[in-house]
Amino acid sequence: MTGSDAPSHDRRLTAWPTSFEELWSTYQKPLAFFASRILRRNPGSAVVEDAVQEIIAKVVASRRRFRPEQNLRTWVYSIARNHCVDIVRSERRRSIVPMGDGAELISAAREPEGELIRNAEQEAVHNALGRLDSDDQSILFLRYFEEMSYAEIAEVVRRPEGTIRYRVHMAKSALKKRLEDLDG
Repeated sequence: MTGSDAPSHDRRLTAWPTSFEELWSTYQKPLAFFASRILRRNPGSAVVEDAVQEIIAKVVASRRRFRPEQNLRTWVYSIARNHCVDIVRSERRRSIVPMGDGAELISAAREPEGELIRNAEQEAVHNALGRLDSDDQSILFLRYFEEMSYAEIAEVVRRPEGTIRYRVHMAKSALKKRLEDLDG
């Protein structure tokens, strides 16, 4: 994930947005990345783009259930997680195996050496993340990309906070091992 793709946490909404466009511009990219981890597809794939549109539509349709004392961000990610899990379950019932979208190719001839190294490192992390369980991918995404607290993650995935702390620790250990295996 490059700096330009990184979620801008200073723009996160804490109260209900004033327009659909504000909701879309704030959550579209981070939800695409989050959904891609659960759905095991490229963030730009049609499946992920459709899922994000459906998630935003569900958020808008569920607006009356949002309570001001709730954290909007965790509420949105809860809806996103549930929707993506429903998609995965539906695919399993239909016995469809996700084919993925393939890796994006990098044109090595046009990039400086430092950029190539950074891209290779990012690709290694992305590949190692892709080998983790989708729940672990989601938890790491929420913790390190969305900078959610353990309590917020627990609310999104409906697990006790202690379980989340343990899962983050174990997922980081598994990720480290996979990265070491790639280097070794």
